[in-house]
Amino acid sequence: MASRLPVEVLGEIFVHCLPTDRFSYISAAQAPLLLTSICQRWREVALSFPSLWNTLHIFLDDEISPEEISQTEETIQIWLGRSKSLPLFISLVIDSKAPAVPDSLFEALMSHSKRFTTLRLVLDMPYFSLLNDLAPEFPALTVLSLHPPERTNDTLTNAGIPCWCWFPRMPSLAKFSLNLRDIDSDRIHSMHSDYKWANITELELISGGDIDEGLLSPTTLLNLLGEMPRLQSCLVRVEFSYISVVPKRCISLPHLHTMSIILRGRCGTISTTAVSETICAVAFPSVRTFSVDWGPRTYFPIRQTFFSKPLENLKHLRLHAVMEPKVLAECLSFTPNLAILEVVDMGCAEGYQIGETHTLQDSLLASLSGVSSSCSDPPLCPHLAVFRLVVPSHRMRQCVSNKRFLNFLQRKRSIQTPFSRLEICDVILPHDMATFSDAHLKRLRKLRKEGLQLSIRYFKAGAYRPFEDNSPHLTLFSPNALPPLEDINALMEKKLFISF
Repeated sequence: MASRLPVEVLGEIFVHCLPTDRFSYISAAQAPLLLTSICQRWREVALSFPSLWNTLHIFLDDEISPEEISQTEETIQIWLGRSKSLPLFISLVIDSKAPAVPDSLFEALMSHSKRFTTLRLVLDMPYFSLLNDLAPEFPALTVLSLHPPERTNDTLTNAGIPCWCWFPRMPSLAKFSLNLRDIDSDRIHSMHSDYKWANITELELISGGDIDEGLLSPTTLLNLLGEMPRLQSCLVRVEFSYISVVPKRCISLPHLHTMSIILRGRCGTISTTAVSETICAVAFPSVRTFSVDWGPRTYFPIRQTFFSKPLENLKHLRLHAVMEPKVLAECLSFTPNLAILEVVDMGCAEGYQIGETHTLQDSLLASLSGVSSSCSDPPLCPHLAVFRLVVPSHRMRQCVSNKRFLNFLQRKRSIQTPFSRLEICDVILPHDMATFSDAHLKRLRKLRKEGLQLSIRYFKAGAYRPFEDNSPHLTLFSPNALPPLEDINALMEKKLFISF
């Protein structure tokens, strides 16, 4: 049958054999190389279709030999030559323990740089410096991702990253991801005069180091955002320590749909309103997904809401921080159409004692249920469909009562409109909080029988990994196949960039 198919049809079938979630590997066991070994006709068709050869993932691990590196260099030239003049999607990953890679391999790859559309580089410092010397041109590049290897002894800092001088050679760049050991705010700030950020639609700036210095400051973040009017999604890690004053700004990002901020700071070194002032300086009326997460070694409370206007389009909110109950309630009051709420309850602060009292309390669950002390108060988040709660610590006081929790579930399930009814509830509690009575368990079983996808799990002692399905836990209720959030709502996508 295949032997009678026209060349064009067979070639298109071959294109659909390529992986859709990553770039093509140099492997005889996978397409496209596999297609060249089936028969003579398939080989001829495969070699004649450039679209089979315009994606390439190059991985040099610690077990590769110098001879294999030389063969890889030859393969790169042949492979990319078969792509003719098509745009190229390239990923290059060199393990920090791999043998030295000769300059000629980089020269072979960068000789095609004018056709690069997407480029991902995971390299140690010396290789970035080499690429800087080659001074490649990237007129068609729209996606750039720069990362250090997972295992490295180098301190990869932006002082040695060539992207600073590459930017003027990337007039089409729209998506930029940078993950360094140390991001120097001053160095990024100085780039404003060298490069126009107006075309950037997706931004990811993360420091992978554990030190306090060298992270993105609120001032630099606001300066960057002010240069990106077309920004659609943003993931940044921001250092708030030793910040007493946040500059007054009014930045409009009308196209922003995803905003994720990883906080860093310590008690006593930060203004209690700095986070709120930073976020409130940005207007993002179209945002659909908003996330605030504590980074490592972060110990300061959020005492002021970071929303200043109603966010009619916000569907998914994730909060993982020390936060006062009234701040959480105020944040939710600005999200009338929220469908997905994730809370890692780190507690609230009294003085500088973190986590003494739960952030999520009975009064807030009552408001989410549509029950309020005042008849004039509208219910919070009436369209809530997914609720996820993680309580890492058992040492906090005033935990949500089982009665209020069950009432919340029953009231949200009793709503007849499908768009307003709670469909999924996922709760992870400390290992010593398994206190449901037989009567409570009976009500929970009834809710599951009626269709609520309910999961109640308990951390093992010492285990804490919020929202990771593989975290060690004991199970009270857990459906066999609780749908991952990515399958519930497309707005929940965590990755800002293409998978390589």
